[in-house]
Amino acid sequence: MTKKIGILGGAFNPIHIGHIEIAKAVLEHLNFDEIWFLVSYNPPHKELIDANDFNHRCNMVKLAIENDDKFILKDLEYKLYNDKIFDINSSYNVMSYITKEYPYYDFSLIIGYDELLDIESWKNYKELLNNYKFIIVKRQNYILNKSFIDKLINDYNLKYDLLDINITDCSSTDIRNNINDDKYTKYLSDNVLKYIKDNRLY
Repeated sequence: MTKKIGILGGAFNPIHIGHIEIAKAVLEHLNFDEIWFLVSYNPPHKELIDANDFNHRCNMVKLAIENDDKFILKDLEYKLYNDKIFDINSSYNVMSYITKEYPYYDFSLIIGYDELLDIESWKNYKELLNNYKFIIVKRQNYILNKSFIDKLINDYNLKYDLLDINITDCSSTDIRNNINDDKYTKYLSDNVLKYIKDNRLY
């Protein structure tokens, strides 16, 4: 059976309410069947290669999504890197692997509008834009650069759905840097915050 799957990739360091709001919005507004939370292992733009750190981030995602059976944790980037399938787990490489493994599923890559503006710096961005569908998440009150979207359509055959939603303004970096401040930890689920405290993360 064909399923519509949204791929939400990220470091999730830690996963917070903003990530969950995006996933719920994709399910609700675009009628997707599942959202796969794809935890980054060695993304090109960040230095995260640490198996123990990766396990903690996966565990936090598992806790954050445990009450929704349409949210699925995917930790395959560890396997792809350590089995030397790819030297770098770029979005293009990972999407290539996933679509070959699940040929009957209909996948879309969920990215923020700010990420789209930077996409021409991504590894294999031309192939990524030409071959895969996108869900572009634009926060309300942000101005969309329609000419830039049109350029991607004309140059690279961009295929996309636009999701214009009001999501909580928070960041994993701010949470990590202020882990003892209720002003920031309120963006975490209780079980994720307990995990962080129990394991003395950050």
